[in-house]
Amino acid sequence: VLSLFTAPNPVSESLRISVSLEQASKVEFVLRNEVGAVIYRDELNGNGGSNEWRIRVQVPGKPACIF
Repeated sequence: VLSLFTAPNPVSESLRISVSLEQASKVEFVLRNEVGAVIYRDELNGNGGSNEWRIRVQVPGKPACIF
């Protein structure tokens, strides 16, 4: 990974993840909340260069999640 950017933090609905890769590869995302519980996990295929994903995050009973 050459660079990584996430926004917004805290997130309540949709998280934007931007990753720059040297070459095409699989990217594993693991999001944890403020106490370390996994709230999202996925593996996606990234291209060489810039990649951007939007991940829908909803935490039951909580209005926002800080990661």
